Amino acid sequence: MRRTTPLTAAALLVLTLLGPTGAAASAAAETCRGEVATLVGAGQLITGTEGRDVIVTNGATRVVAVGGDDVICLTGMSPSGHATIDAGAGDDLVDGTAWRGSVQAELGEGADRFEGGDGENVVAAGPADTARDVIIGGDARDVVDTGVPGEPNADVVDLGAGDDALDYAGVMAPGGSIAGGDGVDELLPSTSRSGATTIDNASGTLVVDQQVIATWSGLETFYTGTIGGAPLQFVGTAADEALVARASGPVDASFGAGDDTLVADEAPRAGSSIEGGRGHDGFYVTTESGLLDLDLARGRLVTGAEARRTIPVTDFENASLYAHRVVLTGTRDGNSLTFGACDATVRGRGGADTVQPDSESMFETVFCPRFPKARVDGGRGDDDLRGTRGRDVLRGGTGNDRLDGRQGPDRLHGGAGRDELRGRSGEDELRGESGRDRADGGSGRDSCRAERERRCER
Repeated sequence: MRRTTPLTAAALLVLTLLGPTGAAASAAAETCRGEVATLVGAGQLITGTEGRDVIVTNGATRVVAVGGDDVICLTGMSPSGHATIDAGAGDDLVDGTAWRGSVQAELGEGADRFEGGDGENVVAAGPADTARDVIIGGDARDVVDTGVPGEPNADVVDLGAGDDALDYAGVMAPGGSIAGGDGVDELLPSTSRSGATTIDNASGTLVVDQQVIATWSGLETFYTGTIGGAPLQFVGTAADEALVARASGPVDASFGAGDDTLVADEAPRAGSSIEGGRGHDGFYVTTESGLLDLDLARGRLVTGAEARRTIPVTDFENASLYAHRVVLTGTRDGNSLTFGACDATVRGRGGADTVQPDSESMFETVFCPRFPKARVDGGRGDDDLRGTRGRDVLRGGTGNDRLDGRQGPDRLHGGAGRDELRGRSGEDELRGESGRDRADGGSGRDSCRAERERRCER
């Protein structure tokens, strides 16, 4: 025991002469934004101090900077390719431009700055932080959460390239700004105000109850809604835009040129008017009860279970409707027509149409007490028609059509042209009619009339 003490003292003397080990040992060899690093990653976790730290991650996957005005540079590689940054309180700078992986960053209180790199960035400016933050996205997808509801928001957000999303709360203060950049960028506003709402993408302005909430440039997709019967207005541009709306009042939407999309989780109220404009536009609406009857050629939507109302819906080429009863009619050109319904009637009219139930929708399972059924007529053109899991009647019409009954006992009629008919499961009836047709009954006892028949038992 008496020899251990001098040996330990000698060892400590050597360590003192050599300097600190671990993170601090290599700090002098690293810099971050021109400053000598005080902490360099030597493992998966770096924990800072209450003072100012200059941190080089060197492949570390988690940084807890604690307090102080910290400077953090993400460098190196990690097995997971992901890094988590908790910048803590203080005016911090997080530089991810040299990092090739994904980043999840919580900037915390203070006037912070974040610069993203090539990977996906998920950045939260801080849940109760009203100081000005500057957030610059990278080349991949960025998801940014900024502002406090009801408070001034002076943050500067530049989403950069990639398809990005901005969850924006509060009211834009002087000096604040939003820039979308390249890619398809989304705005999800959160405000404590309610009332008439206008999203004018031509001027880049969101107004709620006559107050300007935010201004922007370079955004294409907008999530919004109203309560208490307040109206919603949307003004589009020549870009490809999307409006995802939950509106309790009338909707006045005017899309410009471009391939635009309207998604609504309830049928438009009386007084609504929706115009797709030039381009190839899609109309997607859900209602838990009643009727959705959309005629794309005539430009009108009839809705309501008992009290019917007619809404102008013009210049749309594609549609997806979800209701107990759906009636959907296309145009003389090719349309993509999708439905989720207990009882559906779909007519393609002209053009090469694609008509199908939404196989990923739970509507039929939740709202239809019995198996759904559909009557589909492709009309003129080379159509692709698909049935439901219930009893369907599919008619191809003129043209070289493909008919797929899917589940249930179905009746398939090819019409004129070289048609392909597939019954799949159930006792199906397949009739090619005129033209050289192919029929495949699938499982079950099927009846076929075609030039080429397969698995037809009756």
